[in-house]
Amino acid sequence: MAGMYIHIPFCTKKCPYCDFVSGPASPETKKRYLHAVRQEMLLAAERPMLSGLHFGSIFIGGGTPTTVQAEEIISLVDTALETFLFSGTPEITVEANPETVSPAYLREIVCAGVNRVSIGAQDFADKGLAALGRNHTVDQVVAAYDAARAAKVPNVNLDLIYGWPGQSPEEWMKSLETAVSLEPDHISCYELTLEDCTAMAGEVAAGQVVLPSEREVYAMTEFVEEFLQEAGYEQYEISNFCKPGMECRHNINYWENGAYLGMGAGAVSFVPPKRFENTEKLSRFIELIFGGKRASMYAETLGPEARFREAVILALRMNRGIELRKFRLRWGYDLMLYYGDRVSEMIGAGFLNLTGGRLYLTRQGRRVANSVLSRLV
Repeated sequence: MAGMYIHIPFCTKKCPYCDFVSGPASPETKKRYLHAVRQEMLLAAERPMLSGLHFGSIFIGGGTPTTVQAEEIISLVDTALETFLFSGTPEITVEANPETVSPAYLREIVCAGVNRVSIGAQDFADKGLAALGRNHTVDQVVAAYDAARAAKVPNVNLDLIYGWPGQSPEEWMKSLETAVSLEPDHISCYELTLEDCTAMAGEVAAGQVVLPSEREVYAMTEFVEEFLQEAGYEQYEISNFCKPGMECRHNINYWENGAYLGMGAGAVSFVPPKRFENTEKLSRFIELIFGGKRASMYAETLGPEARFREAVILALRMNRGIELRKFRLRWGYDLMLYYGDRVSEMIGAGFLNLTGGRLYLTRQGRRVANSVLSRLV
């Protein structure tokens, strides 16, 4: 089962920590771009390597997809469903920023088949929202959540960011408690990470803002797992928690190294063994698609060993980890023999655990996951 990602790169403004392909655009650019994305779907369906894929999910991300009209979202969903093969009832997610949605907007897209909305709350303190350069207020987050419930969205996620400049562990605890009090189906908690190209990274380097210490961030991460598990949320991936049965199927497909098709500027596709990435330039993307050409600017073919290593890294992000026997049958490599002492040393150090033929990150290992997983690349 494959997943489909549709990128809408439009925002009311660029957040200082964001390194995604996103930003403001004119109404005419939005119109032409969305037309081009629909046309890209039609072109993609003609390619033999893609025409046989069966999809189980659509994820419309950004940017802020809800900066375009509801009918545009509906048109994208309709085109995807009419053009490609879908099995069963697909999970259809739309990312939304609180200030860009209304009850009427959400009811429209739900009627078109959207069954999961991910609200970019980011924090439940106006101080935090200001530090992150967000346009909305806490009241707008609550209003957006209430609107999603009124529209009967089956699965509502709240995205949260912690470790922003000036945040204390106590402020993070209060924010997370507020989020849980709303009783969302799913909560994603991401530690703030800054790429060098972002505005906030420049501010940190210049000493204009100060991030919390490693010790403070560690305390925040500890609280996430303890508090959410006590509140009835299951942690199924390093940053993702949900009520039973409410996992994000689209993202699980990524972590299970499944095939996925990316539509839009900067979108990445993986149809084993090939990975390809579209141009990030909107004008170039539109020009190529309207000219009947592919928008991909980069492509690579992954060999069996490279795919195996990548599958290891992705699978260990999930709490259930890797069932070694099934993994060996799927990939043709014995993980324990392949990595040898590296895995044994990390088990001895308490970062990995091997129980009943299953290898997974320990709680300590999840705290330093990037370091642990980098040793397995």
